[in-house]
Amino acid sequence: MRCRNGKRQKRGGRTMKKVGIITWHYCNNYGSFFQVFALQSYIESIGYEAQIINYRTPGSSAAKKIIKKAIYRLERLTPGRLVLILRRIFDSSEIFGFKFWAARNRLLRRTELILDKNKLSKKARDYYAVVCGSDQIWAPRGLDTAYMLDFVPDDVKKISYAASIGFNYIPDDMRDEYKKYISRIDSVSVREGTGVKLLKECCDICAADVLDPTFLVDRSNWENLASETLGEDNFIFCYFLNQNHKYKKTVLDAAERLGYKIAGVSANGKDADWLELNNDITPEEFLERVKKAKLIFTDSFHGTALSMIMNRDFYVFERFESSDPVNQNSRIYSILEKAGLSDRIVGADGNIEPFGHIDYDRTNGLLETERQKSKAFLKEALGDTEYD
Repeated sequence: MRCRNGKRQKRGGRTMKKVGIITWHYCNNYGSFFQVFALQSYIESIGYEAQIINYRTPGSSAAKKIIKKAIYRLERLTPGRLVLILRRIFDSSEIFGFKFWAARNRLLRRTELILDKNKLSKKARDYYAVVCGSDQIWAPRGLDTAYMLDFVPDDVKKISYAASIGFNYIPDDMRDEYKKYISRIDSVSVREGTGVKLLKECCDICAADVLDPTFLVDRSNWENLASETLGEDNFIFCYFLNQNHKYKKTVLDAAERLGYKIAGVSANGKDADWLELNNDITPEEFLERVKKAKLIFTDSFHGTALSMIMNRDFYVFERFESSDPVNQNSRIYSILEKAGLSDRIVGADGNIEPFGHIDYDRTNGLLETERQKSKAFLKEALGDTEYD
């Protein structure tokens, strides 16, 4: 057995092994937040200490924004302004970005901020294993090989869980880079069948096809995390990352025919004035809307995933045209196929006939089979035992 250097906590007199997680966790995006929260939660549930590696790509817009804000605030830091900043931070109900900031502080166990690859390499020595994933961390555009665990030394276990390439191809001039770094990973898994195929064809790497981490957390746990701020009105919940006229026509027709109100969250709010938008809700309030909606429309992978987990009726719009060279629809196609729900995609004409209910007895059975496979992969990948 290889020697591991991970620092350990004790539970019930036994010492827990420490697992680092590196993924996109810092975006003010519900899907990014839920996937990393779920992976952290599941790893902890099987007896390890999990910690999010709070890394930003050097020179990225996120890193530059952090530095720019820090300098700006330090230059203007009077006692009165300090009080104002603290109020804005801790009164997170007022500002959307601070709501995510507060949620990350409440629910994620993170390291100090790391903006440097050298510090990242030193940090890796703290762990028994490092897991990369989930989300589109292996997308060719803007690739940072830290998310391929290039910073992790040979004697620390390396695992990818549900990493996503996001695209239907790996550029020819990047294939050697993908093979170089991913081949160092001890246990490789991806989130879509297309990813399995690409890694085999382009890099001769065999990867497991697993579910997104959100499926590793039981429905009851998601529902318990949801807030309780809404009544029991009949409403349609919309969560869109994109907008087009097809969305509007389909949703408004459904609301009129069913007699339901519309509640919505849109990443592109300026094109969604027809929705009753509430774009500044917390992750817990988002979950409440999924939990209580009578019908959900989304073009988001995680909007689709959470609808399934909470057994809601839903329909999915294709966010990208099939001819789009950066088409990312494959991840939604993949999970719908696994759940036997490919018929929940809204057709090109935007029509839905009829409004059918999902047979979740069947769907839950299909997903449970995939869920057990996914859990088994991660348990085996972590290997050994969680305690010394």
